[in-house]
Amino acid sequence: MDPVCDPPFVSIIMPVRNEERFITGAIEAVFEQDYPADRLELLIVDGMSTDRTRELVVGAQQYHPNLKLVDNPGKIVPTGFNAALE
Repeated sequence: MDPVCDPPFVSIIMPVRNEERFITGAIEAVFEQDYPADRLELLIVDGMSTDRTRELVVGAQQYHPNLKLVDNPGKIVPTGFNAALE
């Protein structure tokens, strides 16, 4: 591909905590976008969930190599964004 025409690399940062009911659908919605898979990454920043959120994200990583799980021990959105940007 011509570098001038290549779409930019996009990182989506999604801070979550105890989102087991919604996380699978959210992940699938991101990767179903009409955007080149090699130009996209999804960073799930988990605020130390106590439900199955982490387990579901780890399971989804089998199908989505551009899905990364980042820990957010601060448990709040601003520290989640900071953790993803490190």
